[in-house]
Amino acid sequence: MAKSASPLFNRPIIGDGALQETEIQMGAGDGLGLFAREWRPDGAALGVVCVFHGLGEHGGQYEEVGKALTKVG
Repeated sequence: MAKSASPLFNRPIIGDGALQETEIQMGAGDGLGLFAREWRPDGAALGVVCVFHGLGEHGGQYEEVGKALTKVG
């Protein structure tokens, strides 16, 4: 059974009073490197949205979507 992913680092990118953006790098139990971006509102969140990009895409292309959703909670 594979071990669960554990964060190697969490790097805060911005904290502008409206949202917090963090880059997260993890290693899966099989050694696969995983990378994530997280946007959180400074207040309480209304919900959670997970976006997984497709093969050949880059997660950075969803930055505007993540920030827009975060600003509304």
